[in-house]
Amino acid sequence: MYAEVVTITVMVGCILCIIHSWLERGPRETAAFFVGGFVFGIVRENIVSLMPTLYTYPNHPLYVGSAP
Repeated sequence: MYAEVVTITVMVGCILCIIHSWLERGPRETAAFFVGGFVFGIVRENIVSLMPTLYTYPNHPLYVGSAP
């Protein structure tokens, strides 16, 4: 239950940030920033998940590769 609440809260916050950036900076800068950040985060978390002793992920409802 806790993981779902956190996931929904983060998704709503991200959508609000995207809308704000779109209105202030325009679609090109918004896409460059958020797509680049998303790809960086997914790649980083998938690399970290390969290190077994670093930390473990709780049971999240949404995964991309092995990253929540």
